[in-house]
Parts: sequence; C-alpha cells; structure tokens
Amino acid sequence: PKTASAPPPWAGLSSLVDRLGRAEAPPPRSQVRAPAPPPLKTVAALQPTVGRLKTEHRLRQARAQVPENAGPLHSSRVVHRMLQTLHADAPAYLQALSASVEALAELERAFEASLRPAGRESRGEKRRQR
Repeated sequence: PKTASAPPPWAGLSSLVDRLGRAEAPPPRSQVRAPAPPPLKTVAALQPTVGRLKTEHRLRQARAQVPENAGPLHSSRVVHRMLQTLHADAPAYLQALSASVEALAELERAFEASLRPAGRESRGEKRRQR
C-alpha cells in the first residue's frame, strides 16, 4: 500500500504566490504623488514682481537681438515692436505668453536631453564648459 506522502516543499510557496496574485497591487512610485505644500506667503507676494522683471529682461534681450541697420520690416524689429506693444497694452498677457514660451522651451530641452545617449554631451554643452 502507498503511504501518504508529504506535500512538496514548494506547495507553501505556490499558495503564497496565488494569494499575492489576487491581492491588489499598490500603485507604482511614479504614480504616487505627495500633496503639494501650500505656497509661502512671501513667495506668493513676490511672484508678480518676479514675473514683471523677467518680462522686462526678455524685452531687453529681444531689443539686443535687433541689428542696428535693420529696416522697419526686419523680422527681429517686427517681433520687438510686437513685444513692446503687448507690454504697453496687455502686460499680464505678455507675462503669461512669455511664461508659456519659457515652459515650452524647457520641455523641448528636456525632450532633446532624453534622446541623447547617457554620458554624451551635445556640442554646445561641451563648448559652454570650456
């Protein structure tokens, strides 16, 4: 007659795996987000000033890019004139527009950096470091 054999050593492991497979998995760390802390009062109070100063700095940069001998329809002069008009007539819109352009430029830089193989620098970065 056959005797009752002991269960195989992996039987306990397979039941554990079955139970874990039925359990709800926690979300990946990339999806877990901590709540954002409330903004500091001083930072919130200075944001309009910082935005205004950034906009004025961008206007000066745009002006510096206009060649001295540029005609009235030169693209740099037209863009600078448009920015000056926006600054005079709708400064809040100009601040929002420039913040959007800045965010898009940052996204573009991040995207380009993600396409580069790790450990390799672009030619521009090598030149800036020298």
